[in-house]
Amino acid sequence: MASLITRRTTSSIVFVVLACFSPFLHLFARVGQEGVLHWRWMASFLDSIGWALFAFFIGISMLIDIKQVNQELKPAHRIKAYLVTCIGLFYIAYTFIAIKDFTNAQYYSLLSGIAIGLTVFAYLTNKYYTPLEEKLKVGFSKMYHWANSIAPSHVPDTEHKKYFEEFDEFVDEIDI
Repeated sequence: MASLITRRTTSSIVFVVLACFSPFLHLFARVGQEGVLHWRWMASFLDSIGWALFAFFIGISMLIDIKQVNQELKPAHRIKAYLVTCIGLFYIAYTFIAIKDFTNAQYYSLLSGIAIGLTVFAYLTNKYYTPLEEKLKVGFSKMYHWANSIAPSHVPDTEHKKYFEEFDEFVDEIDI
C-alpha cells in the first residue's frame, strides 16, 4: 500500500511540474515565427495553450490527490479539482477554436459546453476507475492467499522459503 501512495504522489508531482513549466512554452517559439490555426504568432499560441495546460494539470493533480485528503474535506476538494480542470479545458478549447466563426454568445456557450462535457467525462472516468481499482485489489489479494494456501503441496520443502520470498516480491511489485 505504501508504494501505491508513493506512485500517486509521484504522478501528482509530475503533473504539478508540468503545470509549472507549461506557462513558459512561449519561450520556445522563435521571434516572428508564424502561428498555427487561427493564431498569428507561434508565441501567442504557445502562451495561450501554456496557461490552459497550467490550470488543467493542476486540476488533474488535485484529482489524483483526492484519495489522500481527509474524508471531511473530500467533497470540497473534489469540487475545486473539477472546477480547475473545467477552467483548464475551457481555455484549451479557446486556444483551438477560432472566435471569428461564431457570435460571442455562441462562442462562449460552445466553449463552456466543451469544458463541462469533458469535465463530466473526467468525473465519470474517475468514478468508475476507483471501484475497478478496488475490485482488482480484492482479486489480487484473494489470488495471493489462494496461491499461498496451495503452494505447500506443489513446492518442495527445500524451496518453500525461496518460493515465498519471490512470491512476496512479485506481490509487492503489483501493489496489492
